[in-house]
Order: sequence, then structure tokens, then C-alpha cells
Amino acid sequence: MVRRTEEKVNRKAASTGKSQRRPQLDVLNAKEIKALNVTLKEAFGFTIPKSCTLLRGRKDKINIVNRDIGKLNLAGLRIERAGLYFCSLDKYGIRLSIEGSQLFRKEISKNVIEITYPQLRLWLFGKDLELSEEQVEAVGKELGTFYVLHHQDDFCGCGRLIQENNGTETKSIVQNFVPKERRTGTVE
Repeated sequence: MVRRTEEKVNRKAASTGKSQRRPQLDVLNAKEIKALNVTLKEAFGFTIPKSCTLLRGRKDKINIVNRDIGKLNLAGLRIERAGLYFCSLDKYGIRLSIEGSQLFRKEISKNVIEITYPQLRLWLFGKDLELSEEQVEAVGKELGTFYVLHHQDDFCGCGRLIQENNGTETKSIVQNFVPKERRTGTVE
């Protein structure tokens, strides 16, 4: 039943000149991986190892999997997720997930903001962080750039540096991207 419905949708799209529905997961080819590695090197100072395969899902979310997935015939399957959600691409650049920042914590060498424990608690609660002058001086003021947040041995994902102006002063803020379902319930 599902296959017939999908075939009807594809035939209708083909007859109207519209593009067919995109598969759930696309395996990135060598050219796309090279471009992604260039972006990762510029943004965070590391590249993806050749032993990994990258899959692009909906909303340009990139998952990382073992290269052995290439041995499977995925053409006839409707797979929505595989592997570990690693990063996403949007109009502001590349943003590592919490797991992506933890997976490559030893290789990340650029755009890292060291945060305090109270800031970590606020971050995990889903609040945007106001940076101190020392933190801003340590990372520079590249607005719109994604930064990895780091507290002692923990990497906490990425946030985007923005500025808020309330009329009297300008504050440097790290915009929070922690999903609602991953946030903690209380701030102590």
C-alpha cells in the first residue's frame, strides 16, 4: 500500500514537471565530503576521518556512520536515521551537535569558548549565555560564527555569537541551540 502511494506521488510529480520526493538519507560523495571537511577545518580546526561515511538527512542534518554501511543496499529502504547526528548546515554555517562536539573533542582547536559552571547550568536549561569581557576577548568578536562551548572536560554543543543592544550597552550573547527535549528542568 505504501509503495503504491509513493509510486503514484512520483508519477504525478513526473507528469507535472515537479521534482520527485527526495530520499530520506543521501550518502555524501567524495566531493561533498571534501567541501564539508574544508568548512570544518576553517570553523573548528579538524576534518572527518576517511573511515567514516556521512549521510545527509532532512533539514541538512549530517549523520556519521561506519564505512561498512556502503555494503548494504539501501535503495529500496525508507530509512529516516542511521548513525550519530553529527552536525547541521544552515545559512549561518556549520553547527556541531552536542554529540558531534564530544566525538571530536580532542581534534577541535578553533572557535572554542570556555564557560563557567553557572553558565553551563544555564546553557543546559536552554538559556542564551551572556559572555564576560574576558571571554569575548579570548575568542574575538566574529559575529554570526558558531562556537563550541567547553567546561572543564565537557563539550556542550555549539552556539552562535550575536550581539544584543538594549540602548545603553551592547552585550555579546551565545545563542542556544539545545533542543527542548534535551534541556534540564531546573536551574539551581
